[in-house]
Amino acid sequence: MNRAYIVIAAGAAGAILGTAVLLNYVRSIPRYSEIILQSEQEKRDFLENCGISLKDEPPDASYITLPLSSDPGVFGEYCQLQSKQNLPLAEHFGEEAQVWTFAESSSLTAKVQLICTNDGLLLGLIGYDSTRYDLMYRVIEQ
Repeated sequence: MNRAYIVIAAGAAGAILGTAVLLNYVRSIPRYSEIILQSEQEKRDFLENCGISLKDEPPDASYITLPLSSDPGVFGEYCQLQSKQNLPLAEHFGEEAQVWTFAESSSLTAKVQLICTNDGLLLGLIGYDSTRYDLMYRVIEQ
């Protein structure tokens, strides 16, 4: 009789422990940020909150169509930076987006670039030196 209670108690403890481990795992999976930046001022405020000081000049803004997938080259590295920043660029491949490029006040060649959907969802964000496009760095530290 006692043996049956021990088996039931061990089974219940295993189920509870297994559920706790599963919940912890699900919570640890990174969720993409949903940062909406609709106006130029919202973009400026966001970047300044990230510790980036911007020049007062207007940003360059243009429309692009995102590639259908990443590649092993520079765009692939760009996509990896977005994943590290928890931004959903890969979920929007092939879509039209807006690119905003702001000049940083820290140097003559420092730039920061945002890629947003047409409704303002932040998809990508990098800092770079305009004389060395291959040297990108992430802006959002996690």
